Amino acid sequence: MEPTESTLALREGRMLADSIEVDVSMVVPAYNKEHRIEAFLDRLVDFAEASPLSCEIIVVADGCTDGTCRVVEEYSRGNSAVTLLTSPTRLGKGGGLKLGFRNCRGSTILYIDADGSYDPDQIPRLLMALDSADCAVGSRALPGAVLDPMPPRRRIIAGELFSRMVKLLLLEKIMDTQAGFKAFKREVIDSTLGEVSTNGFDIDVQLLVRAKNKGFNLVEVPVTYRFVGGSSVNVLRDGLSMGLSVLSFWLRLKLERLMLRKPDA
Repeated sequence: MEPTESTLALREGRMLADSIEVDVSMVVPAYNKEHRIEAFLDRLVDFAEASPLSCEIIVVADGCTDGTCRVVEEYSRGNSAVTLLTSPTRLGKGGGLKLGFRNCRGSTILYIDADGSYDPDQIPRLLMALDSADCAVGSRALPGAVLDPMPPRRRIIAGELFSRMVKLLLLEKIMDTQAGFKAFKREVIDSTLGEVSTNGFDIDVQLLVRAKNKGFNLVEVPVTYRFVGGSSVNVLRDGLSMGLSVLSFWLRLKLERLMLRKPDA
């Protein structure tokens, strides 16, 4: 897609939209979702139009090699609530989310996977949870969660191993850190984003740990998850990379605490 003036400006992180705040910013990371993104945007827009809250939808399409950018650009021309952010290079899930977060205008910031794994009809569950918490974490592991259809067994095993590692090292009480469906009060993102170092799939872990360590309240919300094939995630490669990144992050936290305790020379 030939970049438009608005696309280039957003790449540079400048806000072109009016500075008036909205109630909810919905960030949608979309990598090579040409054949899925339009239908998903229809569902998000339907939710936004039916909601009493003012909403914006920010699609982050980074390094796409298909027609995702073209589809979203054309869609946004007919719906002012939809904004496209692009990057000529692949930023990774974490990098894409950080770009989206920095351009949000909402008092509540939510992100949701673009592949339709989570129906937008579930968004009110997360927003209601924020009445008594600062972070609402969509969970596929809590009682009441529904997985239909179930993901392949290898993904379940890899997810369970990763979850056990995270619970052992960092977040004992969170059952599922990796669902691509979470909501935050704006102050959580404002307070933690500068301390999130990863651009990978483990951004969820770093966001939640930083939020918890700053005293924000986290609550898990059971959700309905529909496995959709065609993900860019490689279970072996990305699983190993995420595990190493989490271990590195744990060591970094240990070092940060040690430096805080170190008496002045």
